[in-house]
Amino acid sequence: MANNKGRYFLKRENIYKEEIEFFNFKTMDFEDKRNEGVMLSTIDSMTTLFSDGDELERYLSKDTRKEHMYKYIIVYRNNKNEEERELNPVWDDMKLNAISKISDGKINYDNNIMIELAEEIFDEIKKPNSLLARKIVKAKKNDLKLDDYNKKLVGALASSKRSPFIGDLTEAFSSYKEFRALYLNYKENQNKKDDWKEILRKLR
Repeated sequence: MANNKGRYFLKRENIYKEEIEFFNFKTMDFEDKRNEGVMLSTIDSMTTLFSDGDELERYLSKDTRKEHMYKYIIVYRNNKNEEERELNPVWDDMKLNAISKISDGKINYDNNIMIELAEEIFDEIKKPNSLLARKIVKAKKNDLKLDDYNKKLVGALASSKRSPFIGDLTEAFSSYKEFRALYLNYKENQNKKDDWKEILRKLR
């Protein structure tokens, strides 16, 4: 699987006027022109540190009073047909921040934290009452969508009674973008479970 190294750009659009800028990781600021692309993990390692785009803007401008009205999008080129696609930035996520910092387009599984998270996700997929596998297979949003091979793998994992060899799964999810999508599905699924638990707690 290709890792799309250097193909990703963090784009900022002004919602009040036609103004588009791209983040330059060398100057650490937004500029009118599109500069060299970076890895997706590089963008995630920055955005996940901030609660939202406004906090990022306040950090960059050093002006806490300034109001910012921008839309942020990650754009990249698809390897097959060079069609430009979009992803949403991930904000305020220290777990993904940690993953991004030990990844260079490929996931580094030589790390106990990484292995533990992968096993946690795969165990959730295999749980009989879990809706995670269905969510992953049916995902349409580009942020959550896996490639066809990995979608089939998740479906097979959920329906099998056998415990898979973790090495086979980590090899399939060696692409940072693929593991990112897998993780975001898992995170969304866990958040919904927590919401239901809170609703049930209040009903008691």
